Amino acid sequence: MKKILVLAIVAGVMWIGSAEVCAVNYYIDATGGNDSWNGNYPSYEGGVNGPWKTIAKVNDYAENPRFSDGDAICLKRGEVWRNDETIGYDTSTIYWGTLNGLTIQDYGTGAKPWIDGSSQAALCFHGYDKLSNLVIRNIDVSGLGWIGAPETANIYVRNVTNITIDNIYADGHKGTPTEFVVKGPIKIGPNLGDLVIKNCEIFNIMQRDTLYRGPVNQYTITINNYHVSAHAKITGSVKIINNTVHDVVGDILQPANVRPPGGFLIADNVFYHFGENAIDLKSCSNVIIENNEIYRDFGGSDKYCEDYWPNHLFNFGMIVTHAVSDGPTCENIIIRNNYIHSAGNFRTFEIGGANNLQIYDNYFRDVGRIELNTNRCSVHNNIWDVTHDPVCDDFIYCSLGTTSCSASTLSLIAPSSYMRSCKIFNNTFYIKSNTVNYGMYYRKYSTSIDNEIFNNIFYFDRGDTNSYSLYFKIRDGSSDIPDVHNNLYFNPSGTNRIYWDGTIYDSTEQTAWQDAGHPGGIFADPIFVDPENSSFHLQSNSPMIDTGTFLTTITSNTASSQTSFTVVDAGCFYDGWGIPGEMGNAVKTQNGQTTTVQTIDYDTNTITVNPAIDIVNNEGIALNYEGSAPDVGASEFTGIACLPIDQTGWELLYVDSEETLPEGNEDGAAVNSFDGDPCTIWHTEWPENPPHPHEIQIDLGGFYDICGFRQLPRQSGGSNGTIKDYEFYVSNNPDDWSAAVASGTFVSDQTEKTVSFDRVLGRYVRLRALSEINDGPWTSMAELNVLAVRPDTDINDDGKVNIEDFAVLVCWWDDANACSSSDWCGGADFNMSGTVDMFDLAYFAENWLRRTD
Repeated sequence: MKKILVLAIVAGVMWIGSAEVCAVNYYIDATGGNDSWNGNYPSYEGGVNGPWKTIAKVNDYAENPRFSDGDAICLKRGEVWRNDETIGYDTSTIYWGTLNGLTIQDYGTGAKPWIDGSSQAALCFHGYDKLSNLVIRNIDVSGLGWIGAPETANIYVRNVTNITIDNIYADGHKGTPTEFVVKGPIKIGPNLGDLVIKNCEIFNIMQRDTLYRGPVNQYTITINNYHVSAHAKITGSVKIINNTVHDVVGDILQPANVRPPGGFLIADNVFYHFGENAIDLKSCSNVIIENNEIYRDFGGSDKYCEDYWPNHLFNFGMIVTHAVSDGPTCENIIIRNNYIHSAGNFRTFEIGGANNLQIYDNYFRDVGRIELNTNRCSVHNNIWDVTHDPVCDDFIYCSLGTTSCSASTLSLIAPSSYMRSCKIFNNTFYIKSNTVNYGMYYRKYSTSIDNEIFNNIFYFDRGDTNSYSLYFKIRDGSSDIPDVHNNLYFNPSGTNRIYWDGTIYDSTEQTAWQDAGHPGGIFADPIFVDPENSSFHLQSNSPMIDTGTFLTTITSNTASSQTSFTVVDAGCFYDGWGIPGEMGNAVKTQNGQTTTVQTIDYDTNTITVNPAIDIVNNEGIALNYEGSAPDVGASEFTGIACLPIDQTGWELLYVDSEETLPEGNEDGAAVNSFDGDPCTIWHTEWPENPPHPHEIQIDLGGFYDICGFRQLPRQSGGSNGTIKDYEFYVSNNPDDWSAAVASGTFVSDQTEKTVSFDRVLGRYVRLRALSEINDGPWTSMAELNVLAVRPDTDINDDGKVNIEDFAVLVCWWDDANACSSSDWCGGADFNMSGTVDMFDLAYFAENWLRRTD
């Protein structure tokens, strides 16, 4: 007994000795603090118990005795630090030592704590690869006119592992003398792990004078700005999300050599009024640019057209890609679901070399051209709505230093000298601008090969004789001509349709155009619903409904239940390129089979899918469509990207079995399957081992237009419980599940499985596991993600969900006799039940004031 007691005491002492030191909050109050106090209290409590006063004290403490893992430096709201030191820099860079977890944040009430950048930089962290998990949040770093070290940015971080910068406010003119040229607010040097910059508001990054001029090399958010491959970011992930940045004289976002395996996400940002590029990608890869609003919108003001940044705008764009001097070409770039507008005649995209490019489901309004210099690209399901002439037309195509310019020929897509294996399909071009001469200007060089243009609508309303929907010119005698077919060309104000290397086709020459090697070319009105109000859906009598061609045909032999097959050309399809969380295209065969692309071998044109489908030799296959064949134009697809729903707010409704042994020895709780952690799992009970089927039911917390799900099997501890056969349900009522919306057999491995199906409106989901890959009685799963399209509650298609849409809903309220399948109460009957009721109101409320454009 004594021996047991002694062992217990020794074990307890060892446990206490090895316990981590608790993290501590250190408080800084510029007015009520004192550097002789201990900094451990937000206000003075007597003795030495109170907040510090200066940033200089923070730096001194960082070097001796040093902060500990998880500590937080808290600056009081409403306070200002001026003519003080930079956090992390006095006369040289502060060495923080080995530190896992440090937070710089606010406390108290009032305005964000302001480190006045007119007198010193705000924060400088050189981690020397020993500092990790740095968080900087809720700080004002306005006033970017300071002079001197450490770096030309108010927040500078390098050689730190895992960085989060959240809710930073930076006004470059606040407190900055007129003659000062402001610095960039955020600069991230070489770093490891994950980088997140989110919820920041940054503006006025330009010299503060009457002409608003400044050098164009001022960048707002710079990532890894070392243009050598030795400093490439090739670890972790990067997320630039939900930031608002405007009035910037140079680039807004300039990443260089950022190629993280975990993906580079630029999403939900608003970027506007910039002098160079909104996004300038230099030798970057695995980039997803989605759900952003980007615009110049000069508004007719002389400030922006003549005085703001003259001679800077002649050669820049919204999104630009190119390689740094010794870096690789950009690759794996996805640009989707963005609202890009008010660009005038300045370039929308300047793709200066890229491998693997996807541009789809974007809405372009009053923009300039897209230049493509790329290998393997797909531009599809976009809408160009160009009805207004540019405001700053005197600065179109100016040479640097000149004062006279002209609004010369402009096209919306201009394939450049090097474009290979690119597909431009199912786009709608609606053009009424007097400065746009061509819908597409295709200059054919010998280096441009294997390109295809099809299923597009070119609605080109120009009456002059020198304008064409499509202008094609061979520049160097090349014989490799792009495959142009199944497009519609219409001009209600003129007769010209196409210029093809010297031959002009007018409105009477449809047959001649088809006979010249362009089958399916139509010269007719597409019959849009209301193009003047940006509704480019096709009316029921449109000649373009179900008349598009399939993207390719199946070359494998006819067979049942296939997960792999070959096609004539796989170039139109996309498999996610291995970017975590990305899914391949949802596709549909000519015989109505639907599935999701998992992998593509472009060399052999082999596509792997899940779930398995029945294939028919020589039958067509396309992106998911409605009806008997794809439509021509973008109306059938635009805005229906199938993306994961945020798991926050999900609740477990029911699970038939879960393993939850006491005292934390085993955690197989069902909620682990939607906690965002692939290392935790849901596992059914053992050793009781109840038999199949097993199921989990989840309340998503709101109504969604659900189009699929992803199921990640357990990633460690073996394969027991990995689901083989399954059923998936969606419902508006957890007591009524009706029929399964998807069922099938998963591939027998531990990779994430993606299942797509026709869109179903609902709030509750149910996954039933019918069997296990080893025929065992268990079920296990690491993560379940439910996929949905963006909400379609913008009833009047004006890009916003607001009171005008609500007025439409009220007009149709509870009128059981009004709804029909032709328009479902003007689009207000969201679940197509035949009446506008409480369900529709609840679904509408979920998306109130969201932007949909």
